[in-house]
Amino acid sequence: MSEPTAASAPADYAARYMDGRSGAVYQGHAAFTDGGLAFTDGSQAVTWPYGEIRLLDGSVGSDWLSLALADDSPARLRLSGAALAELRRRCTALRAPTTADRRGRRLVLWWSLAALAGLAVTFLLLPWASAVIARSISPDTEQAFGSRVFAGFEQVAAARGGRGAVCETAAGQAALQRLVARLSQPPPRLPLQVRVIRHGMINAFALPGGYIVLTEGLLRFVGSDGELAGVIAHEIGHVDAGHAMAAAIRSGATGLLVGLLFGDVVGGIGSVTVAEHLLHAAYTRDLEDEADHLALQRLRQSGIDPAGMAAFFRRLAGKAGEGMPALLSTHPDTAIRAARFAAAAQPASPLLAPAEWQALKDICRS
Repeated sequence: MSEPTAASAPADYAARYMDGRSGAVYQGHAAFTDGGLAFTDGSQAVTWPYGEIRLLDGSVGSDWLSLALADDSPARLRLSGAALAELRRRCTALRAPTTADRRGRRLVLWWSLAALAGLAVTFLLLPWASAVIARSISPDTEQAFGSRVFAGFEQVAAARGGRGAVCETAAGQAALQRLVARLSQPPPRLPLQVRVIRHGMINAFALPGGYIVLTEGLLRFVGSDGELAGVIAHEIGHVDAGHAMAAAIRSGATGLLVGLLFGDVVGGIGSVTVAEHLLHAAYTRDLEDEADHLALQRLRQSGIDPAGMAAFFRRLAGKAGEGMPALLSTHPDTAIRAARFAAAAQPASPLLAPAEWQALKDICRS
């Protein structure tokens, strides 16, 4: 693989390039040339030989195709789904496994056997093993898994009295994406998929694959965009630390591992089962502390005042015992958490204009 160099190339398809080392995401275009698939953003360029390009699982049928190289390179190229037919024509080994795929399948098989052998001591091994296994799963596999779990989560929300649909008015979605973009510096471990569900409970969830679910009840409850930014930053902390994927593995145990091994990450019934588990799951105090620490770092780096999160915790403490979900039952002391964020207060620029904030609050009114 050639490294990015100054060049230019015809812009045929929208594309995003990640070198896998710096965390940078280059927005540009890709073109099919005689020498291979060439990406450029006007100042950076890279060309991948057709015989080395592999299509990662879970991206066919989506707006973006995820491509990798056959070797152990961490680089990724995301290409508009419109290019699929041309990719199939030019890339003769498009579906062949990569070196990382083969290694990952061997690793998953090893852990499946280990989980079966250690069934008698599951309650001692699983919390530790799930975190280790979660770290071994490739980002693309986790994202494909997360999309299935999110679909299951929608079904669970509908069965529990919510209308189940995702809220996405144009103005509200634009405001939400602006807030998420502000919180995405530096880029999270996985691309974020933040969704709002029509459900009255006051809560937020991190799911595997970079999915974050906010409820309509939460949007009604928060008093400012700064409070909501703090909540989302906390859930990004769970995403970055891999907590949701580890929790999903604990819920699916060896059945999930076998599904990963054979390429069918989780079926429809399985996705609902995992989603149901995650809906009731409560992280330990240590994991919540870790997510708080990561959230505080992200708020500072994004230029967002952590005082908003302190205000949210004080507001939440006032709701304890009033039909709240198990948000406070196992979490660290709310007053201590509020004080931690309040102590880090800093001057910050506004997040959303008043009209944008109102549009976000009204995102489910469609």
